[in-house]
Amino acid sequence: KGPWHDPLDGFDYQSAAGDISWPPTWHITGINDSILGNQIDVKYFIEETRNSGAKFSLLAKRNGNAIDYGHIDILTSPKAINDHFPVITDWLQQH
Repeated sequence: KGPWHDPLDGFDYQSAAGDISWPPTWHITGINDSILGNQIDVKYFIEETRNSGAKFSLLAKRNGNAIDYGHIDILTSPKAINDHFPVITDWLQQH
C-alpha cells in the first residue's frame, strides 16, 4: 500500500485512478488464498483504485459457501458450480 508514482516519469497512478469512471467490478477471493488473491491485498487494491462501486466477496464456509476456497478451486472445485457460480452469473447478467 502506498503511492503509485512511476519512478521514471513520476506519473501518479493513484491520483489518475480517481479520475476513472470504473465499470461495475466484483472482486472475489477465497479465504485460503494467502498469496495471489490475499483478501487484504484485494481490499487495498479496491481502496487504492478509488472504485467506490466495487464489490468484495470472500468465499468461505463462515460466509455461507460450501467450502473454504483457495486461489485455484474458486474456479475448479466441483462445488463451485452450485455454490458461487450461479450468483456470479446473475450478477454478470445484471451488469
